[in-house]
Amino acid sequence: MQERFWIGLENVIEILIWTNTNMKEKRTIEIEAYRDSEGNPCCAKDFTLGQVCPFYMTYTMGSGETCYFLDYGVGKPLPLFRRKDGEGTLIPHSNCPIWNKENE
Repeated sequence: MQERFWIGLENVIEILIWTNTNMKEKRTIEIEAYRDSEGNPCCAKDFTLGQVCPFYMTYTMGSGETCYFLDYGVGKPLPLFRRKDGEGTLIPHSNCPIWNKENE
């Protein structure tokens, strides 16, 4: 029974890959970019109001903050840093497609 499940799953993946390679469509999505009260680019303006980049993530039960576009270190995500000795707003990473030099 378990073998059939995995064989079936492999077939589904092959079909999805085949479909995706033969039917490509380019999409553009709009994402809000945020600045803090001092005008600096940031990953979140107000967490309570949901003004947060959709690529913002946490790890280690919410104690670490990271970004989907950050390169991963050995075994865990690399952290985002905050201004004002860790008490200020989140600083977008250099890999951020929203706040790269072209978009500022």
